[in-house]
Amino acid sequence: MFRFDSILVLTFASAFALVQMFTCVQDASSQASDSLFLNLNTAITTAIDVSPEIGAENAGKEFAVARLGLARASRYLTEFSVTTAHAPVPGLDNPNNTPNGQLFLDPDVSSSYDKLRIFNRFEIELLQPIHTWGEISGNLRAADFGIS
Repeated sequence: MFRFDSILVLTFASAFALVQMFTCVQDASSQASDSLFLNLNTAITTAIDVSPEIGAENAGKEFAVARLGLARASRYLTEFSVTTAHAPVPGLDNPNNTPNGQLFLDPDVSSSYDKLRIFNRFEIELLQPIHTWGEISGNLRAADFGIS
């Protein structure tokens, strides 16, 4: 089913092909050997095949189809993400052997930039929606509307 924009683009493409065809028609005696002769159907087909407007319209439809597939897959698939952080950090001088949970309370504990160490953090997150209050079905309807 074509939308009004598509019909308008096809009309302009057909008009362009006709203008090109009639401006290139010359007398048979003055035609160069490198001339190209097309009938109306071939000219229109060529204009439609190379039209960037029609290509953009087709790409938009393919995008909508892909979005519908993503919306359908999001109903069941678990979202998985991994975040990592890595950095060099200074070591600690702890002359009183203060427990780790109370290091900030001991005034004798200090940072030692001579004893650099590596800080690593890994976070793994799994997200499975149980109830989304209609968000998933709304995404499906919106993606289906984008196709039609």
